[in-house]
Amino acid sequence: MAKEKYDADTQVQNAIKYHTTGNVEMDKFAKIIYLADKIEENRNYDSVDYLRGLVKEDIDKAILFVLDFTIEKSIKNSGPIHPDTINLRNFLLKF
Repeated sequence: MAKEKYDADTQVQNAIKYHTTGNVEMDKFAKIIYLADKIEENRNYDSVDYLRGLVKEDIDKAILFVLDFTIEKSIKNSGPIHPDTINLRNFLLKF
């Protein structure tokens, strides 16, 4: 839809596509969009202020923090974990 309606290029399309699950193919722009979704001003979960600071220090460490948070929450709620999320975490840890 972004391509058809707004003529979004591949970079923007991928950022939209992966903004919730993450993906090893994300470029810096997609990583920024991924994190922006997690730290936008209306977010108020316990660790959001820590994450906002971490984003300024190291974008990949911030993504890893979000991935861990997401995976822990999914496990706690007996929910599924998207394969892209797991693959990105392993990629960032250099598995």
